[in-house]
Amino acid sequence: MAPLAVLFVTPVVISPALRAGVPDAVRLLPHEAALSLLGLPADPATDLTRAGGLLALIAWAGLSVAAGWAALVRRDT
Repeated sequence: MAPLAVLFVTPVVISPALRAGVPDAVRLLPHEAALSLLGLPADPATDLTRAGGLLALIAWAGLSVAAGWAALVRRDT
């Protein structure tokens, strides 16, 4: 239950801190990309096109699968 809570709280806490320093990186975070995909950006400065939001989410999913695969291969050999 705690990891799920961390996943929900982390974007809300991290995003405002990053927005001040690197606003271009914030738009590529998964929650911002998902909001752009739905057409509901949190901030017009972090808005992506719907296709851009979809591509960002696909990239995050691919990165997660690759990291999981690498961990599986490393631990099982």
